[in-house]
Amino acid sequence: MNSIKSLLALLVLSPFTCNSITESIKSTPPIEARIEVNGVVFTLTLSKNTFALSDTLKGTFRVSNQSGDAQRYDFANIQQLGFRLSDADGKVSLYQPFIVSPALSSLQLQSGDSKEYPIFTTFTDHTGKFVDPGEYTLAAFLLDNNSPEVTLKITVT
Repeated sequence: MNSIKSLLALLVLSPFTCNSITESIKSTPPIEARIEVNGVVFTLTLSKNTFALSDTLKGTFRVSNQSGDAQRYDFANIQQLGFRLSDADGKVSLYQPFIVSPALSSLQLQSGDSKEYPIFTTFTDHTGKFVDPGEYTLAAFLLDNNSPEVTLKITVT
């Protein structure tokens, strides 16, 4: 009878003891880095800077036109955002887009407009292999050399 009570207590309390299956419990405020070029601000924001291998890498890359003039960026593909996760030796562990869709696209921003691109991926490469735990640099950028690379340091445990 005691084992049944214990099992019921565990089932009732379990949803309240962890945030989710895929997110580590450690919580920190968002971190960000930004670069301004000719009145256009490129900002990389992440939910935190320390991730477990089972976490999802979540963030945004935002392009804000504060230049006073309309801006246009042309792309050879439908994908416009790229990001890369590299270790201290420069070895690339993750890169997106891995496959591109050949279709011309463009981004046009009037003065005061902005565009936000989500970053949402697991810590696995295109073969399904997890990255090694360690210190990394995440670089996010508009493809086709349309922006500088904005970088943040992260840790994967």
